[in-house]
Amino acid sequence: MARDTDIRLVTIRDVWKVANNCVSAGDEPTALGVDERTFQTIDAAITAAQNGDEKITFYDVPDGANSVMFTAIGITNDDDYSVDIYSGTLGTTVSKARGDSIDCDMTHIGTLAFIFGLQESSTSGSLMAQSVTATSKDSTATLISKGTVDSDRTCEASIDLQGADVLVIVPTICDSDSKLLAKGF
Repeated sequence: MARDTDIRLVTIRDVWKVANNCVSAGDEPTALGVDERTFQTIDAAITAAQNGDEKITFYDVPDGANSVMFTAIGITNDDDYSVDIYSGTLGTTVSKARGDSIDCDMTHIGTLAFIFGLQESSTSGSLMAQSVTATSKDSTATLISKGTVDSDRTCEASIDLQGADVLVIVPTICDSDSKLLAKGF
């Protein structure tokens, strides 16, 4: 005979949020060097805003999320938008870490390379990415992508966070104004 319990498996249902807003004008940041891969060092580079570093962004992983899904929107068909993604565990939010000088090491999870298609986005004047190629780097985190070039459909990529609570987004190619969208689940 089955017993009633209060245990439930719940998947959070987050909405898409802008994780990176890359304006094509100006330089893109260079890849983070081995001496630049801590939260506080990256935060200082963003604040200094030199050589494109102001385009680097932090993404607070929503409480309860084990993974993050990504897609992108841009303004020009067939343009490229690529981002390097780093993960870390602060144990708190980005804004609190900045105020308290909390630091953590950042691991290069991988690179997402998007190509935009013709499908219009619900964001006025924007087109959805039609393909994404995910390339894993220095982490055991699982990076999965789905989408086909010239399909003019949407694409997505996801990352199993393995406990990370903050992501760093470094745009490396931004052919036209583009946004990386993210949601935890």
